[in-house]
Amino acid sequence: NAAAVLQVIFLLTEFLHIQVDKRAIAKGLQQSVLPGRFQILPVKNTDGVEHILDVSHNEEGASCLADTLLSHPYHGKRYALLAMLNDKDPAAVVKPLLSQIDHWILAGLPGERGYSAKSLYAILAALLPENTSVYESVEQACRALEQYTHDSDQVIIFGSFYTVEKLITYYTTASQIANGAVD
Repeated sequence: NAAAVLQVIFLLTEFLHIQVDKRAIAKGLQQSVLPGRFQILPVKNTDGVEHILDVSHNEEGASCLADTLLSHPYHGKRYALLAMLNDKDPAAVVKPLLSQIDHWILAGLPGERGYSAKSLYAILAALLPENTSVYESVEQACRALEQYTHDSDQVIIFGSFYTVEKLITYYTTASQIANGAVD
């Protein structure tokens, strides 16, 4: 997205001789936000649990997420809710994050493109701890998380754009997103 904007600015300058202030460009890039990339979602009625959404679905994205998590402190437990499409490599996505997650939650995604929870677990069982939880859907996993997360815990939701969308839909439907999104 940023590269496309920079190309448009270049073309405006080159062909239409429209000047754009370089400080404005720098400020715009610094203030840009990519929804779904380390997006902290304020959720009502979750007793201070921090929900972090990330659409990471490959090794590079997961490595970037792992690096970002290193500089993002928490005081409770860190949970990971992972649901993925079946054209992705779950092991490559999980490996960069293994040392940073206290409890793993695997969930299925619907449709023929989504891994079922059981399939995802079968692929990852050798990598993940024995206390890994498995749920048929992201919605079921969210309900379970509400029961066993506490103040100062973090929940990292990742693996697919669909995973993040399912979580946002769940909390929107449950009327729990804070800050005026849904009251």
